[in-house]
Amino acid sequence: MFTTPVGWREHSLVWGLLTALLGCSLTGCGEPKYQPLPVEGVILWQDGTEPRELEGRWVEFEANGTVVAKAGLVADGTFRLDTPLPPGTYRVRIAPAPGAPRPPGFDPRYESFDTSGFTLTAASEPQRVTFYLKKRGR
Repeated sequence: MFTTPVGWREHSLVWGLLTALLGCSLTGCGEPKYQPLPVEGVILWQDGTEPRELEGRWVEFEANGTVVAKAGLVADGTFRLDTPLPPGTYRVRIAPAPGAPRPPGFDPRYESFDTSGFTLTAASEPQRVTFYLKKRGR
C-alpha cells in the first residue's frame, strides 16, 4: 500500500498559497484603478485661423453647475487641462481674462455655459478636441 509522507499535502498547500500571493503582488489583483486621461484641444475661428486675440482667456469645463477644470488659452488657440477629466459630459465656455477687454469680433455668447453651445464628452482614452468660434456679426 502506498502512503504519502505526513506533511506533504500541507507543504503543497502552503507553496500554492505563496505562489498565488507572489503572482498577485507582481501582476496585481482585482480590477485596475481608473486613471483619467488628458484632454487637450484647440479653439479656432470658423475659417480655421488662430484666435490670437483670445490669448490669456480660460477654457472652462462645467458639470452639475460647478467648474471642474480650466485651462489657459495660448495665442495659437491651444489648451491642455492640468487635471484630467473623468468620463462624462461637460459644458464648455471661454471665460474672460481678468481685467482684459473683450476682443473685437468675439461673441459674448461663448462666455456662458448656457449659450456657448460647446460640450465635451470625456472618454476613457486621451482626447484632442477642436471648438470653432463664429465672429460676432457673421
